[in-house]
Amino acid sequence: MATSVDGVDADILRQRGWDYGTMSDKDGTAIDAPLHILGRKKGEGGLTIILAAGGGIDPRGCVIVAPLGGATHFSTVLDTFTREFGASRQTRGNFAFKVGPDLALLAATGTSSAPAARVIVMEFGESK
Repeated sequence: MATSVDGVDADILRQRGWDYGTMSDKDGTAIDAPLHILGRKKGEGGLTIILAAGGGIDPRGCVIVAPLGGATHFSTVLDTFTREFGASRQTRGNFAFKVGPDLALLAATGTSSAPAARVIVMEFGESK
C-alpha cells in the first residue's frame, strides 16, 4: 500500500508507474522547491499528488488532483465523501471533512473544458 499513517510512500508510487515532475521558472531553469510532484499521464488517469518534503515542512499530508468526466460529476464525489465521512463544513469553496484525526478539504477545480476535483489531506496523527 502506498499510504499509511506515516504519509505517502513515493517509492511505491514510482514502482506503479508514477513519475516525478519538475518545476521551472519562465526561462526553463529548474527550481529547487520543497515539494515533490508525482503524476500519471492523462491516459493513465491523469492524477497528480503533491507531497511536501524538507524545508521544515511536515510531509504528513498531500494534495490530490483528479480529472472529472464533466463538471456535474463533482457532486458525485461530494456525495461519496459525505456518505463516507459525514457532513462537511463549507468554507471558501472547500468542503472540510474530518477523517479520523485528520482533515480532508475537497474542492472543485480545473476549467470548464477540463474539470477536476482537488483533495488536500492534512494528517494530524493516529486515531486513539
